[in-house]
Amino acid sequence: MTEDHGAAGVVAGLYEGHPRTPRRSASGEEVILTTDILPIRLDPTSNVMNRLAREREDEPTQAPDGRMAHISEFPIQVMEIFFRFAAAPEIGLVHFASASRCCFQGAQAAVCTAASMESAQWELRLKRKILTTRSGLAVSYTRPLLAITSEARPAL
Repeated sequence: MTEDHGAAGVVAGLYEGHPRTPRRSASGEEVILTTDILPIRLDPTSNVMNRLAREREDEPTQAPDGRMAHISEFPIQVMEIFFRFAAAPEIGLVHFASASRCCFQGAQAAVCTAASMESAQWELRLKRKILTTRSGLAVSYTRPLLAITSEARPAL
């Protein structure tokens, strides 16, 4: 999401998407992409961060004491990185966050591998998984992955 409408248009043009105003925000635009691979440059001053966030659930849930609770809060792990789009670094730093445990573990390993490299080419990949439950219901979700696409020369 961005307040910069020009940046949203550039990203939409580069990565086959379209900007739209998000439902939960009075201002700003987000870009809905149709591509699932984004070449990126990790910010050299940024690390992969793992933090606990509080998630709200407004549906009735079973409380530990057996009563029904209507609002619950629980901690979730959130992986955050800061990057620039490889094709448009002038747009500036982009913040990306994911609650996927696999994404955090993969990103942490990739960043540790790249820490001794002068530079590396990265991709943020969005893998769509589709499965069918026993009752025949089709379920899909998107899992982000951070990957090194080419090895760089070791720093001297």
